[in-house]
Amino acid sequence: MKKQKLSNPKYLNLITDIEKYFQESDALIHDARNQLKRIPFQGEGLIVKSFKVPHLLNRIVYSFFRQSKARKSYLFSEKIGDFTPEPIAYIENYQHGLISTSYFVAKHYEFDFDIRRPLLKPDFLERALIFKRFAAFVYQLHEHNILHLDLSPGNILIKRDDAGQYQFKIVDINRMKFIPLSVKERAKNFSKLWANNEDLTVMLSEYAALAAYDQEAFIQCGLRANQRNKNIKNFKKRLKGHPVND
Repeated sequence: MKKQKLSNPKYLNLITDIEKYFQESDALIHDARNQLKRIPFQGEGLIVKSFKVPHLLNRIVYSFFRQSKARKSYLFSEKIGDFTPEPIAYIENYQHGLISTSYFVAKHYEFDFDIRRPLLKPDFLERALIFKRFAAFVYQLHEHNILHLDLSPGNILIKRDDAGQYQFKIVDINRMKFIPLSVKERAKNFSKLWANNEDLTVMLSEYAALAAYDQEAFIQCGLRANQRNKNIKNFKKRLKGHPVND
């Protein structure tokens, strides 16, 4: 059995044979727990995310009690609109009444870089300006009651348009909340960037100015959350014998 939803019937052939298109594509973008590939279809570049088949307990949960990650990715993309690349479809395949493979399809966004590059390269062109524009982007997300729970560097795509303005999109959005946000929640949302204090201060300062918050208090709240996140992640790395990065 298959469950699916698509934004336009012109993609029906792709969705019907999604496994075939995915297997035949060698344009692998990401290969970890889930796989991400770029697939050409009728002159368009599409991004297809294949989600790992859940273990048995989660197959039951996602079949009867929760929406699958593929479905949430599609529905959340529809909900937040231009903050993310345009969604095309989700597909859920079922075996013996339980979810097995699932896919999320979106249009390919021609971005120039993700935010990792300016975070990691001190000499990156206009990096301070990029951080300020990013803070303004996050402020708009929050003003629309959108909280991305994995706002990490690889999930923030950046494009410099013809007018020299920086445009942002968020991806990997199956973990989100749609709630009015407190000041603390807003500051804490920057913590997964793994930014140094100087760069994070640029972002938090700009955000505080836009929101008319007490600047020093907002900055300190964000810096504390940032360090707390680093401490937790590094503690887990030490337990596993992995090198840490403060």
